Amino acid sequence: MLFTGAVDLQADWHSHDHFPSWIPALADMQPNEWTMAKHYIAVANYYPTYTFAQFNSIRDRVQVFYTYPNGGGDADDWSALLDAHLAEIETNAPNYRAFTPGGTLHCVTPRDAFYDNAINDIRFRDWVADLASGKPVDSLHCDDCTTAELQ
Repeated sequence: MLFTGAVDLQADWHSHDHFPSWIPALADMQPNEWTMAKHYIAVANYYPTYTFAQFNSIRDRVQVFYTYPNGGGDADDWSALLDAHLAEIETNAPNYRAFTPGGTLHCVTPRDAFYDNAINDIRFRDWVADLASGKPVDSLHCDDCTTAELQ
């Protein structure tokens, strides 16, 4: 979930009480400083021998709706927010990878899209298989982001 700025998850949901206390960057983070990118960075840097990865469609219709529930933004705004979020994580966590295809899909795993989605002829299924087998993979981002590349 992306937010348009730092969020205080503690006030309403007491989320900080349940962050991993053994990860100093999370334990020291003040509630009004929290962003999803900072969370990924803290966890990935604490576990540098692990690879962390994420799938997001560049115009994910569900995330757009929840980021801008009152219509204060659209898919173009959300795409720019996502790109900035991914760039921040990748700059600060060398063990992080992202697969960002075009289109509006939300939740790839329970769908055929897990097998059909591709970027530059690399299917998501194959990208995940390489990750799982310990092969190095690059982050991939759609070129023509208006629709998903399907194979």
